[in-house]
Amino acid sequence: MTLSTLLARLIGGLIAATAVTAQLLNPLTSRFGIADAVQGAATSSMSAGLMAAAEQGDFSCGSGPAPQALQALDQTSARHRARRSILQQVVVGVYANIYFNSLAKERLNYPTLLNQIVILNRHFQPTNISFSLIEVNWIVDDVWARGGDLSNLLIDNYRGNTSTLNLHIIESRNMLKQKYGQCTYPSAEKFTIDGCVIPAQTIPGAPGHTDGDAFQGKGLVHLLGHWFGLWHTTLGGCDDERPDVADIPASLPTYGCPESADTCPNKPGMDPIHNFMGFNSEHCKREFSAGQAKRRGS
Repeated sequence: MTLSTLLARLIGGLIAATAVTAQLLNPLTSRFGIADAVQGAATSSMSAGLMAAAEQGDFSCGSGPAPQALQALDQTSARHRARRSILQQVVVGVYANIYFNSLAKERLNYPTLLNQIVILNRHFQPTNISFSLIEVNWIVDDVWARGGDLSNLLIDNYRGNTSTLNLHIIESRNMLKQKYGQCTYPSAEKFTIDGCVIPAQTIPGAPGHTDGDAFQGKGLVHLLGHWFGLWHTTLGGCDDERPDVADIPASLPTYGCPESADTCPNKPGMDPIHNFMGFNSEHCKREFSAGQAKRRGS
């Protein structure tokens, strides 16, 4: 499925915080594609492995979708690409839930959350995607605040539709296996568990975040790349051709910010260490490729 098939996440009547004019599609058109076109094409839900998880240290995502699932969505949604190609700007409405425990002395506040949205808009701007807060809720729940009972957290607090982002911000990552959080991949099924769960300390200025920390707010950029259907830069390794984007050089995982990395010397190009969909440190990441952006807009 082209990323455009995944990315027509639009909200009727939404006024973008960025004041960018957007052409809005029917809310039933979403990153999942038109419902009747993709029904049954995805093979599993978040609980069965559709969560894209960035783990401890540098980026290293856990279970991803079987390529066949997204390829099936490519085929079933091909007839809708032409209409989506006219989009100049996609505005994604955000329903944010902030969870904290009953004894918390401080909690993530609105200005800090809004700054994270600004970070997202800055880095997604070249792809003509922007994010706008629709609603923010602060929820007292000792279990959810530490990342427990995620299935019920996602289902009970789901808002909007498949054209909107449900962003859940928990107080602690202690019960998450992933340092940076997790987002669902596109799926025609289980839309009520669609969304992202991230620890507050990954957001600059949030409780638990320290100045000079490795967290620069780009972890959510990476995870939202998965939410939009993008795969890692290392897909296919040095041996197999990528089925999705042609302008990302073949590479193996690297960490930190090794400027001269060339892990597939027999393939053209240096490692794309600055790409948001790689495994490198946040300070190293700054771009999506033209091919990745085209998957959103063509």
